[in-house]
Amino acid sequence: PMAPSPVTAVFAGLLTKVGVYAMIRVFTLFEAGNLPGFSTILVTLSVLTIVTGGSFGQLLARIGVSHVDGSPINWWQAIVRTALKCLVIPSMVLGAERRSIVDIVLGLVVVNRR
Repeated sequence: PMAPSPVTAVFAGLLTKVGVYAMIRVFTLFEAGNLPGFSTILVTLSVLTIVTGGSFGQLLARIGVSHVDGSPINWWQAIVRTALKCLVIPSMVLGAERRSIVDIVLGLVVVNRR
């Protein structure tokens, strides 16, 4: 039994948010004021998204990010998407396609990987 796609997408987004929040909390506790440490996290998450087409949570949930036409995302879109998610921009989903505000602006969509 598998959860429906919208439920999987919501939980993958929540998993990513909790992971980013945990990294920020640990970072502020142990690395207070160390901006290069935060940029390392941002770059690592961006590279993961560029190479695999999704974040760690999305890989676990077997979903990924691509253009609306199905082609892979560009490097700059992965960096912008990750940066906005690290800033905890709300992942509110809109419309029948259930895309987040960030994905609509960047022309991306979350897809199932089977």
